[in-house]
Amino acid sequence: MEHISFVILHYMSYTYTKNCIDSILQNIIYENYSIVVVDNASPNDSSKLLTDHYNANPKVIILSNQSNSGFAKGNNIGYAYAKNQLHSSYVVVANNDTLFEQTDFIEEVIALFNKHNYYILGPDIITLAGTHQNPYRSNVIDHKAAKKWLRNRQLWTWYLYLDKYFKISTVFSFVNSLFMKRREKNNLSNHSKMLQTNIVLQGACIIFSPLYVNQQNHAFYPNTYMYCEEDILAYQCAKENWKILYSPSISIVHAECGSTKELHSNTIDKDLFQSQNIVKSLKILLKLMKE
Repeated sequence: MEHISFVILHYMSYTYTKNCIDSILQNIIYENYSIVVVDNASPNDSSKLLTDHYNANPKVIILSNQSNSGFAKGNNIGYAYAKNQLHSSYVVVANNDTLFEQTDFIEEVIALFNKHNYYILGPDIITLAGTHQNPYRSNVIDHKAAKKWLRNRQLWTWYLYLDKYFKISTVFSFVNSLFMKRREKNNLSNHSKMLQTNIVLQGACIIFSPLYVNQQNHAFYPNTYMYCEEDILAYQCAKENWKILYSPSISIVHAECGSTKELHSNTIDKDLFQSQNIVKSLKILLKLMKE
């Protein structure tokens, strides 16, 4: 029986992470699996609480990162442990604010691999409001689209800076409306009920198959801090001609933004943090496209 690892990146939110772990333990019927939790240097006692709570459960492994290295590097620690220490055939990298309620989730992951020979798989990701978040994007982003995205994000970042210190949104409220409409349009999931290949997957849950695990020592490109990991991953897979598959036959629930809520209680600080890191990640993507 092949071994499967769930990798969960934890930061501060004990409740989100515990709910995610418990959903796996309570619902997954496949026996040969482990849950690798990577604490990304939480400054509170949540890591100790998790360790104490699951200390007697051999399926749950808690790893501690010495510094908060962000989304990609933090998840890569768990991925490397799953690959090199647990010798997992499949690695399921999931946000701590996700819930696994499908009992045959792993059996379906394996069946889809045997049928479609994918490198990376994404499930139907359903929010608490009932929105379907996968596929995240119907096409892998190209150089022209990445440059346009970067320019728009840079402009939005400057707008947020000005709004934070000078409250310009009280005068230019239409800018907020334009941005929200653009974001809603970009985030619309196309044909979530259809099996699709070579699209961009939403990063809340990405499944790496034996084809990927045997060839790659990391899950995500390690130079980003947070955001755009999905687009970089999709670009690299397209470059290598590695199949990305989305299937509605597997599904999870996404409560959304568990860790970023812990980072920023102020909405504009959260938006600035997101926008600044998207700009940095897009610059990395554009650099990769030139290589």
